Amino acid sequence: EDGLHTYLSIKFPLCDHAGKPYATCGISTDITERKRMDTALRTSQEHLRQTLQASNTGLWDWNTETNDVWLSREWKLQLGYEEADLRNAFESWETRLHPDDHDQAIAYVWTYLAHPVGKYQQEFRLRHKDGTYRWIEARASFVIEPDGRRLRLLGSHTDITERKSVERNLRSLTEQLHLALTQTKASTWNWDLQTDHIYWSSQVDRILGLSDGARPRTQIDWLALVYREDRDSMAHAMRQAMDQVSADVTFEHRVLRQDGSVQWLIWAGEIIRDRKGKALHILGTVRAADGGR
Repeated sequence: EDGLHTYLSIKFPLCDHAGKPYATCGISTDITERKRMDTALRTSQEHLRQTLQASNTGLWDWNTETNDVWLSREWKLQLGYEEADLRNAFESWETRLHPDDHDQAIAYVWTYLAHPVGKYQQEFRLRHKDGTYRWIEARASFVIEPDGRRLRLLGSHTDITERKSVERNLRSLTEQLHLALTQTKASTWNWDLQTDHIYWSSQVDRILGLSDGARPRTQIDWLALVYREDRDSMAHAMRQAMDQVSADVTFEHRVLRQDGSVQWLIWAGEIIRDRKGKALHILGTVRAADGGR
């Protein structure tokens, strides 16, 4: 009623006193559930393998008492090796560490073994088969034995080379932007239209002539700094920019500085919208029209 079953059968002859077989006897055991469990286990293992392969994650297992090491197929593929091309050994990791990362990575391991508190997590570069280096993030934790000992360290390797490249490019762009803003005497700003909170870079204090803690935090604070005769046109320009499909927004107006002087400012920004066109943020720069102060 519940489908096909699988049986394990063992058959053997029954013999008389002369050793002549006169019958066949057998024992049959229903192993359907065991076969189902075996199939489920293989399916689970295959899903895990595919997940690890898709996420470019390698696994490792290190017995710190015997120094036996197991490195998964994905671990080796990260470095361009087939499974049989790389020994399952601690040295397969250590000898491929980047010279600038070697001492620090090894020191981290021995420190963690001596005091296994908190997470095991570190980043380093490993040499690929093609001679280049890959950035790796390693995470691990100890398996606690029945007697309470911590011998086996189980961990993962994730290739984060692409993430590191993005971070490096962002740092470079940030440095270039900072240099450009310094040369043009401009400030950056980010207006969160959902919370009506405005974030500024430090140069705004000089441009607006503000003392510490006096930066405008909301649209009302901002409009309070705008020269009275420019406020209506300024607010109108902002409303128009919100309603237009274009992402760019530029306008000029005067501000009354705390020292009583009037300063013309040039604003340039980009409106960030959601898929329905709703404005979420405005990111931009502001500088004095005459490049001064």
